Amino acid sequence: MPLRRLKSAPFAALALALSALLTACGGGSPGGSTTTVPPAATYTAASGVAQKGPMTAGSTVTARELGLNLSATGNQYTYATTSMGAFTPSDKYASALLAVTATGTYADEVTGAASDGPVTLKSYANLGTETVLNVNVLTTLAFTRINTLLNTNGMSFADARAQAEREVLATFGVVLGASPGAFGSLDASADTDGGHLLAALSSVVVQGRTSAQVNALLATLQADIASNGANVASADRQPLVLSAQALDLAKVAANLSAIYGKPVDANALAQWLDQDGDGVIAHDEFRVDDATPASSFALPADFVAARAGMAVTTTAGQLVVNGTAVTGAATWKAGDTVALAAPATLPDGVLKAYLQAGGTRVARVTFVKGLTAIAIAPTSGALPLGISQRFTATGTYADGHTADVSDSVTWTSSAPAVADIGAASGLADALTLGATTITASSGTASGTLSLHTVAATIQSMVVAPATLQTGVGITRRFTATGTFSDGSVADVTSSATWATQTAGVASVSNGAASGLAIGTTSVTATLGTVAASASVAVTTNTWTAAPPMPTERVAGHTATLLTGGKLLVAGGVKSAGAGTAAADVFDPVALTWTSVAPMNVMRSSHAATLLADGRVLVTGGSTVSSTAAKGYVNNASAEIYDPVTNTWTATPPMGAARSHHTATLLPDGKVLVVGGENAQYLVEPTAEIYDPVANTWSAPRSQPIARRSQHTATPLPSGLVLIAGGFDIVNGLLTPLTSAELYDPVLHTTTSTDSHGVTTALVTGGQDFTATTPMAFTHYGHSATRLADGRVVVVGGNTTQTEIYDPVAGGWTTQGATAATHTSHGAVLLADGRILVAGGTQFAQPAAELFDPASGVWTAAATMLVTRSNPTATLMPDGSVMVCGGALDSAGVDCETWW
Repeated sequence: MPLRRLKSAPFAALALALSALLTACGGGSPGGSTTTVPPAATYTAASGVAQKGPMTAGSTVTARELGLNLSATGNQYTYATTSMGAFTPSDKYASALLAVTATGTYADEVTGAASDGPVTLKSYANLGTETVLNVNVLTTLAFTRINTLLNTNGMSFADARAQAEREVLATFGVVLGASPGAFGSLDASADTDGGHLLAALSSVVVQGRTSAQVNALLATLQADIASNGANVASADRQPLVLSAQALDLAKVAANLSAIYGKPVDANALAQWLDQDGDGVIAHDEFRVDDATPASSFALPADFVAARAGMAVTTTAGQLVVNGTAVTGAATWKAGDTVALAAPATLPDGVLKAYLQAGGTRVARVTFVKGLTAIAIAPTSGALPLGISQRFTATGTYADGHTADVSDSVTWTSSAPAVADIGAASGLADALTLGATTITASSGTASGTLSLHTVAATIQSMVVAPATLQTGVGITRRFTATGTFSDGSVADVTSSATWATQTAGVASVSNGAASGLAIGTTSVTATLGTVAASASVAVTTNTWTAAPPMPTERVAGHTATLLTGGKLLVAGGVKSAGAGTAAADVFDPVALTWTSVAPMNVMRSSHAATLLADGRVLVTGGSTVSSTAAKGYVNNASAEIYDPVTNTWTATPPMGAARSHHTATLLPDGKVLVVGGENAQYLVEPTAEIYDPVANTWSAPRSQPIARRSQHTATPLPSGLVLIAGGFDIVNGLLTPLTSAELYDPVLHTTTSTDSHGVTTALVTGGQDFTATTPMAFTHYGHSATRLADGRVVVVGGNTTQTEIYDPVAGGWTTQGATAATHTSHGAVLLADGRILVAGGTQFAQPAAELFDPASGVWTAAATMLVTRSNPTATLMPDGSVMVCGGALDSAGVDCETWW
């Protein structure tokens, strides 16, 4: 029987006025009464449910009546939940506005077990427009924001709640054209979009966390959303990103099915998550099978409505709005017909085109062309009961090349009761004894594998590595390998239940360990009655060995972060003195290197530029030989790497041979190449521009002011390019430079009319080079790093001096000096705004230093594991820094990672 607090004395007239106002306005405004609400029994609720998953029987739910500004009036009612979190709000309420609070333990949908402690959830309800009092994770996250918008921004309750709920969804990367229903109406057990959405996002919150950590995460997010809406701090959003990628939705669906006693579709849950880490939820990922250059994809109406008014660009293909191709950013309105047409040049392979708004990916359209056959691995065809197996698909294309297409096919199981499989993930779970056929398909191409489940039991397990190092916000992975009673050995990483001894230090699920705080904790993987342990050390300012590259490189190589987050390393020189045309790709998720197609030309000291369509343009460089009469020959050739087809295609050659030059992507997608050393080993005075659409080279309107090699070229927020330092060779002598100049890619024109009425167009600037203030010191072989505010930090280059260029003031300021002299070093802008500088000549050194632009102060970073003279340094998607090559004596450590 519900408990009831005594109500205050009646004031009939005020009650009538309040009732009328709530009915008319859907919840009033902050200007409403703050006095006690009189007891007219006007409002009722039909039902209520408390879910994180469902709260266990006996959990406490309180409903408190509110005034129009959401202040408590003193009328409070208490209810108890059933085993499914349901409760019966049997009272009649004097106010339409209620605050609902639920406290209790819950069924953990990720583990399938009861939680280790209670959680507290909150919700607002308006019984003037609805009849349920549901309370869940999403209502909790919106709770404080609703109050802020109503009382601080002067919004009505209905408008405040709608905006708060949009902002909560955006925190998870979900943007919808139409609401799946008010959060307080959602039920995670319902087979609806809203039910699937709630179940999926609730699973993200609980993934790998104790109940105390769930409460802490909800409190942190609630406060951040209350203050900033959808602009949640990246540090607060990152745990959600990591959790979404770590979730095993097949297990979550199975657990929810057991909890609710009805089937739950894992693929329906997957629609609301980004599990592949590309920043786009599956709901907004689309595919065009058997594509041709004439193919186009019509974006769904709800996607168009959700992005109405935004300026949207695409990384490949052509946006078409209402039948008209749009140049540059496309802006549309709800109801428009919007399509993405395939590129006119669409080679065989998988092309992932991303739609972007404000620099953020909002959708992905994958065009699959020429796929003729699919092969599934592993091919063993046996899976022990209770074990999960991730299958991979290799596609063969009409042009003969093969590629991994695991994330570009649809996976199905002919007997999901025997073994189900994630439609997008390829992760299968052996559920009952029997046989099934696993199919991977894309359009007219498909591949099959006969799979039978076996009753073998696990006998032993090993977790590797024994000690795993990671950083706060960094995810690295364990592997659990099991040996079974039939003698088989299998990867059981996704099947084991993972736990940490000190949960506040790291979370771990499916073998993925994410650092939460500095410290060390033991980790245990358990499968059946077998367990194995390891440890996680969460550190900072730490260098750890990364997997070695397939090709040794001591200098002259390039490292380019591809659109999908993998790292392409190309060319360079080996320790024996010979150059290489080899190219290798590092996968930061699998922590593996793969040798890809080699370049057509051996290159060192070349330039590599990521184009807007995801391909990589490689220009110039030196052909290096340890035996030829001339040790190196600079060349004018250029070629493009396509990561989709794994092919290198030659472009027309540049107008001059170049090494140690710069190649900069311009706002219009063209590439500006400046200076370098030519075929005569002199500094080349020219610049040229590559157009990737026309596949042509052309000269700018005018040429650079100074001859430069080993200089830097940095794009500024204005679209200008800052070209600084370097050296010239004068009378055979190397002459360092202090000068700097600006390149303007835009052709500016004005008109003038003379006394005879003749109008003339005048070029006032653009596509030319103009001098800017010189630096105070000479720099060559230096680095130039653009800060978030647009300023450029120049470090080293045969000097310890540091200078900052301010593009607004057009001048330089001198900063603190580095402790070591860094030349041809690696430099990376970190997420916190500092700059990490690593290695460099003078001669090779293991030193690394950190620069804080706010204070202008340098501090020592941890010393690298090996000495490096010409390394590359790349900021990886997880915030770590990957440094590769440049070590004459690498002792097996030719790459290392810093966080």
